Amino acid sequence: MNDAESKGYELDVSYNPTRFWTMRVTGSQQSAIDSNMSPAAQAYVDSRMPIWTTVVDPTNGQLWWNETTGGTQANSYYVGNVLSPLKLAIATAGKRKPQTREYQFNAFTNVRLAGFTDNRWLKNMAVGGAVRWADKSAIGYYGAAPDRMASSVRSTKPGRFMTRRWAHADLTASYDLRILSNKVRAHVQLNIRNVGENTHLQRIAVNPTAATGTTASSIRRSIS
Repeated sequence: MNDAESKGYELDVSYNPTRFWTMRVTGSQQSAIDSNMSPAAQAYVDSRMPIWTTVVDPTNGQLWWNETTGGTQANSYYVGNVLSPLKLAIATAGKRKPQTREYQFNAFTNVRLAGFTDNRWLKNMAVGGAVRWADKSAIGYYGAAPDRMASSVRSTKPGRFMTRRWAHADLTASYDLRILSNKVRAHVQLNIRNVGENTHLQRIAVNPTAATGTTASSIRRSIS
């Protein structure tokens, strides 16, 4: 029905001050949009609408458009599954896609203690960390006025609900060892993500209502 177009820039820089110390910085700027909205979908709907709304069920003489079959009315199905997505696609054509963050930045570092000590226990250890930052992203759209035949919102507006920018820090610690009489090498690593952040609910999507929106959330944990 439409094309998806993405443009942007990426930066990836690695620097190793010594063979025991590695550093890496990455960053990106992206813009993903829906473009070239095809007129064929709307043209097909327009051509079929006179038929859908006038065909009569020969078994009862009622308009098929207003009948309820299997718990679903043709009119309601059209509004919720055809008209609403189509209106949203038209309204958001040429605008940034939701769930994409325009700017992101990450920095990583890792230090092997063998470069600083000869201790038989410490020299097998490495420590590191990371800093991650991301720009705001859209998680949903504002609801348009409710359908005149129902109290619920059946379409949306271009305005978007945005998440906050976020920044997180991670820590890592690893240890190299030999087991089974030095015949097998093993690597053990502990990763702590989102240091200092408590477990909390985080918005991941917005279901539009006439005024604002109801949100769906997921639990975000600080250690993984």
